Amino acid sequence: MRNLGLALLAVLLTLASCTPTSEIRASASTELAIITITEDRRMAVLLLDALPTSMERGSFEDDDLSLLVATLSDLAIVTGRMSMGQEDGRVMLDVLREGASSLRKTRLADTLASVSGNVDSLGELAGMQSAELFDLRDRVETQQITEDWLQCYTEEIRRYLRRR
Repeated sequence: MRNLGLALLAVLLTLASCTPTSEIRASASTELAIITITEDRRMAVLLLDALPTSMERGSFEDDDLSLLVATLSDLAIVTGRMSMGQEDGRVMLDVLREGASSLRKTRLADTLASVSGNVDSLGELAGMQSAELFDLRDRVETQQITEDWLQCYTEEIRRYLRRR
């Protein structure tokens, strides 16, 4: 009977570890709003001009964002994925995700933590299978961004991530 209990415990732990994880985080500065959607080891980063004021979120300084973008841009240029003067958010996100495990002990980890609001963003990124960027800045009117609209849009992104 004792072995049956251990076997059931092992099966339950295995099933629990296979359960898809889903998380949505939001953070904003005066210039930009970032929503991170994680769905079963796949990530989507949604960039908006603003968030509804009633939405719970973290905040970050515009200077931290500028430093993060400059660092990621340099990293993408050094790895040969982007040329000087070019700015491609998708490439920068890919470079960050691919190098996340080796970047965990750098100052970039602190800068990313201050922007994302997550202490171990690089640790999470290292475990991601993919990361997508949805840049809706200047594409969606600020007054259109309501909690209902955002909830519908994030649900669509989650469905997209699950199908990949």
